[in-house]
Order: sequence, then C-alpha cells, then structure tokens
Amino acid sequence: MTTNADSADHNPFAAPQTMGYAGDIDSRPAALIRQQYLAHEASVQSVGSLYILGCLLTLVAGGFLTFMVLSNSAQNSSDEGMGLLLLGLGFAQGFIGFGLNKLKRWARISAALFAGVGLLAFPIGTLINGYILYLLLSAKGKMVFSDEYREVIEQTPEIKYKTSKVLWFFLFLLLGIIGLGIVVALLAG
Repeated sequence: MTTNADSADHNPFAAPQTMGYAGDIDSRPAALIRQQYLAHEASVQSVGSLYILGCLLTLVAGGFLTFMVLSNSAQNSSDEGMGLLLLGLGFAQGFIGFGLNKLKRWARISAALFAGVGLLAFPIGTLINGYILYLLLSAKGKMVFSDEYREVIEQTPEIKYKTSKVLWFFLFLLLGIIGLGIVVALLAG
C-alpha cells in the first residue's frame, strides 16, 4: 500500500522528466551555431554547385565554338573571340564554384560580382541572381564565410545538412526531363 508521501511524489499524468536519449540535442556552443547557419551554408554550397554546372556547360559551348572556328578555313575572328571568352568565363565560374563549396572568402566577393552582372538577365536571371546576392551578402552569408564559422565547422565535422527525399525526387525528375530533351534533340537533328 502506498502512503500519502509516495503519491505526492509520483504523478502518473506528469510530463516525463528526461529529455529523451542523451545524443538527441547537441548543446555545445559550436554545434548550436552550426545548426543555426547550416541551411544557409548548404544554400551557398548549392550555388557553388550551380556555378560548377555553369562552368561545364560554358566550357563545352566555348570549346565547341572555338573548335568550329579553328577547323573552318574561313576563320571569323569575332567567333573565335567569343569562343575564347566563353572558355575564360567557364574557367572563372568553375574556380568560383569550387571556392563557394569550400566557403572561401574571396569566392563570396567574386560570386557577388558575377551575380551583379546576372541581374541584367531580366526577369528570371534577376530573380535568381538577386537570391544569390542575398545568400552571399546578408548577415548570415557574412557569418558563413567568416573565420569564426570556419572554426565552428572544424569543431563540428559530424553535423551535415540532410536534403529531403522530396527534393531529391524533383532533382532526379528534372535531370530526367533534361536528359529526355537532349535525346529528343539529338534524334530530331
């Protein structure tokens, strides 16, 4: 039989007194900072990946144009110049893309200059590059590229951004549509 003292100490309807498993919440200061800026970090690195994709496409286009001009006996210097310009822009995009993926401070400024020029591509380019400028130049962007945040990353290598399965599905769907478009274009041509 329980006494009144025992029943006063135990309430079966009270909330549990533990927070769950010990590893659920990382309360280290560096981990809290990393979790606060992790989504912004991932967005900046995604922009870096887009720059690398742009690099590949621009290098292919520039290489193709340069090859066509050089293989043609009647060389057009403006086409050759355009091909070389595309090759240079492609290499610059790749360099900036890798810098953004590594959160290098110089890449932030270089990408902001590219995005500033990209604002002129109205209306879609304006929207995309406006968002890129926000990612790079906002207070969160400044923090993500800071030396302090680099130390936070070094202290919390186990914390990774997890992309949702829905986003992966739409990414693969988009790549499938692009691939199908390329196949149709090659078969039609």
